[in-house]
Parts: sequence; structure tokens; C-alpha cells
Amino acid sequence: MRTSTSTLAMRTTVGLLALFVIDASPASADRGDGAYQRVDRGMTFSLVAGATATSGGDTWRGGLAAELRARVLDAAGPVVALRWGPEASEYVFFGIELRPLFPALFLLDLSTGNEWFDLFVQSFGVELGAVWWPRDGAGVGLGVGLAIDVPLVLPQRGTFRGLALRLSARRVDGTSTFQSAPEVDRSEWTLIAALSLSLGVPLAFISSDEDPASIRR
Repeated sequence: MRTSTSTLAMRTTVGLLALFVIDASPASADRGDGAYQRVDRGMTFSLVAGATATSGGDTWRGGLAAELRARVLDAAGPVVALRWGPEASEYVFFGIELRPLFPALFLLDLSTGNEWFDLFVQSFGVELGAVWWPRDGAGVGLGVGLAIDVPLVLPQRGTFRGLALRLSARRVDGTSTFQSAPEVDRSEWTLIAALSLSLGVPLAFISSDEDPASIRR
């Protein structure tokens, strides 16, 4: 299997970030109500940038990824993601991300109180949307993905909502099953390791001084 320079760089980046995460003690996280200001900051915007490895027959091709995500109550929202690189074909993904564990565990009062662990588990998400190839057999396909965020810097009060290592996998179906599919089969798997910077802003219909625990009542 051919290993490209960009793929080696991605592995090195992931390894260094993994050492950073292991060194950070989850036990030092403050205990809380399980919301961790996510209700106060009703809308979360995440800027994501990192490296990709894309399957292609018997080889893996390296590339880069950039994403913009918006989530209401950190639970669901739209996604725009771009993947490109000298060895990987370019595509743009438009979809919806759903993170069901935060509202479910919070409303059932099943949060552990350990901020690092709760944010890690509740960041598990799925995404579904359309993939558009702008060239090289341009067309539209289906994209489905899974992801989880490993917290590197915990959220602070205010706009900053944390820094995380985002690990994700996206399956793209570009077969002739779809009416606007490319002329050639563009189906593939893409693995992504990226840094995710999240910022939060209040929503007008959510009071910033409301007790988050009252939502469970």
C-alpha cells in the first residue's frame, strides 16, 4: 500500500495530539450541572481544519479538510465541509449533523458531572447530506458520516466553547444510482483528523440567567 507524504504527516499530527490528550487529566475537570453553559450559549459555531486519508482501491491518498458547523444547543445543525488535496479529488459536503446524546442524557439527568468525560461522550454525532464534485467527472452523491470530539481545551465562560481533536469517518456514495451522479463511480471512505475550535453565542429565545436544571423539570 502506497503511503503518501501527506498521509504520514496526518499520522504524525494525530500521534502528537494523542500524547497531549493522554497527558491531560480528565479528573481535573470541574463538576457541573451537565449543561456546561451550552444552554446559555444556545448556538455553537465550530471551525474545523485538518488532514484526511481517502481510500482508493488498494491505496490511501492524503488530503486536507476544512469545515464549518453550526449547532443549536450543541445538538443539531447544518454542515459545510470541503475536502481537497494533490492526491485526493475535491468535493464539497452539504448536510445536517445530529448529536443526540447531549439532550438525551441531560434531560434524563444522566450526566456524570465530569466535564471532560461528558463533553467527550456527548460529542458523538452522525451526519447526512449531499456531496458535490466540482470537477473531474462532476456530479452529486450521498454522504454519511460518524464523528467524535476529544476535548483538548475545555470551554470557558463567554464565547470560547473549547478546542478539540475531531476524529471522523465519512462514506461517500457516488454510483450511478443517483440521477446526477458522476460519470465514473466516486464512492470512497474518508478518514479525518482535525482541530475543532468552537464558539458560542446566545439565542434570543433562551434566557442567559435561566437555571439549566429547570429545563429538566
